[in-house]
Amino acid sequence: MLMIIIEIALLISLILYTFFALTLAVGVLSVNKTRPDYRPGVTVLIPARNEEKNIGNCLDSIMMLDYPEDKLEVIVIDDHSDDETAKIAAEKIRGVDNFRLVRLSEVENAGTGKIGGLIEGYKMAAGEIVFQTDADCKVPPTWIKTVLKEFTDKTGVVGGLTFLKSKRDTLFSKIQSLDWLYLVGVGAGSNRIGFPLSCIGNNIAVRKDAYRNTGGYEAIPFSITEDFALFKAIVKSGWKARFSVSKDSLVESVPPESLKDLIRQRIRWASGGILQAGSGIILLTTAFIFHLSVIAGIIIQIDPFYWLSAIIISFLADGIFLFAVTKKIAKLNYLAFLPVFEIYYFFYTTAFGVLSPFMRSVTWKGRKIKF
Repeated sequence: MLMIIIEIALLISLILYTFFALTLAVGVLSVNKTRPDYRPGVTVLIPARNEEKNIGNCLDSIMMLDYPEDKLEVIVIDDHSDDETAKIAAEKIRGVDNFRLVRLSEVENAGTGKIGGLIEGYKMAAGEIVFQTDADCKVPPTWIKTVLKEFTDKTGVVGGLTFLKSKRDTLFSKIQSLDWLYLVGVGAGSNRIGFPLSCIGNNIAVRKDAYRNTGGYEAIPFSITEDFALFKAIVKSGWKARFSVSKDSLVESVPPESLKDLIRQRIRWASGGILQAGSGIILLTTAFIFHLSVIAGIIIQIDPFYWLSAIIISFLADGIFLFAVTKKIAKLNYLAFLPVFEIYYFFYTTAFGVLSPFMRSVTWKGRKIKF
């Protein structure tokens, strides 16, 4: 009886999994009508905590942005760093009129954490469109102009793709890169077929009026994935969401350096993402059931035809989806690591699906966060 249940679960979840992967690939490859001449006032917010290794490179890339200086302001928000982050940022932007550093420790009644920093940043932002990125990211010179093309009068938020680029070019970092592209690709593909599910906060642009309509971060229930929560709140308030899928808006970020850091990051995402997933829970559940069914089928020794066929079909479906994503950002060479990624993905999806309901806290940036 157990074998029959697993075989049925495997068949149904495989059909859904393949359908979702191919549909999302079509979404990624689709083309939006754009607005190439939109040039509003823009504010870039960069929250930072203990980022002395990265903040300099981040600001160097921001200073290379191809956008009118009189329409651009940049606010670095230091969240009580206990390293040289604030000092390095201050030295970098000294004498640059449209850049400023805000220390939360010096702002009266300011909160702490990334949300506290973003709340203050949005209060100070003069731009009509507010871009967010992280201190461990680098942006291309074309970032702002390319993302702005996606804004229509009804667009409240635009997400963009992020790519992980490690200083140490290892197999571990390449697997993380494919994992990240899969994640952000789901957000891009679903958005472009009319079902906006998610975005990543290190490459997001928000219309300030849309932010105000939600009541801001102060009115949004606490989430450790604050970018996801804001995205969902903007969509719920009636604004449209779009996604920029282009190498010209591709932001580079730094992957976790160790397996321990990777696990902490994924715990944070999994916990916050499940709570905010909405209709996206269908995708999460399908992926979990499919991968669990394959592993369970192997363990209890169902006919190898079933689980081997499922692995091959899912490999092809994932390959087509990741081909669509990597093609759009000129990273096709990373598909060479797809077989290793698939092994990782089977165990990663299953393990976090089983463990995430029991996760209640995570240590991040030196702070213990409960959820």
